[in-house]
Amino acid sequence: VVDDLTELGAVEAERVAIVDAAYSPLHLAETELQLAAPDAARRSRPLTLETDGDTAAEALGDASRIAQVVRNLLTNALRYGDGETTLRLTAAADTLTFQVLDRGPGLTAADQTRLFQPFVRGDAAAKAEGTGLGLSLSRRLAQRMGGDLTGDNRSDGGAVFTLTLPLRRPTGEALRSFSEAGRPLRILLAEDTD
Repeated sequence: VVDDLTELGAVEAERVAIVDAAYSPLHLAETELQLAAPDAARRSRPLTLETDGDTAAEALGDASRIAQVVRNLLTNALRYGDGETTLRLTAAADTLTFQVLDRGPGLTAADQTRLFQPFVRGDAAAKAEGTGLGLSLSRRLAQRMGGDLTGDNRSDGGAVFTLTLPLRRPTGEALRSFSEAGRPLRILLAEDTD
C-alpha cells in the first residue's frame, strides 16, 4: 500500500519519468500473458491474445510503464472476472490499444463514475484483496504517456478496460543508436510481492 501511495503521489506530481524507447507491443503483450498464466491456471481461467494491425513492429514508449498498466488490468480481470480473459492488442495508424476483456459481473453505473478514483473499489471487489489504487495509478500513468484508460461493460457480459496510447514508430536513426551501442542491453526486473 505504501509503495502504491508513493508511486501515485509521484505520478500526480509528475515526478515519474516516462522513458521513450523502442519496444515490441506484441512481445510486451505476450510477456504479460506469460506472467499472468500461473494465476489464471490456479483459477482455471483461460487467457487469450488477439491482435490486429502491425503489432510486431517496434513502437516508441515506456515499455515498463505500459507493462505495469497491462499487468494491473490482467490481474484485476482474473481477480474479479469469470471465464476467459482476453488481451486484445490493436495497432492502428496513430493509436495503440491494449484491451482486457473479462466475463465477470461487469461495471455498475456507480463503478463507472468512480472506479478511477484512489481507494475506490468496484462493487464486485468486496470479496477480493486490493487497495483501490491500481486503476487510479494506471489511469494517471496512461495520461502521463499521452493516452487514457477507460472501463466499460461488454455488450455480451463482463467488463472491458481499454488502454489507448499514441502509436509512434522509431525512426531509422533511433534504431541505429541502439545497435551502435556495441553491447547488449541488460534489464533487471525486480518486484516485491510482500
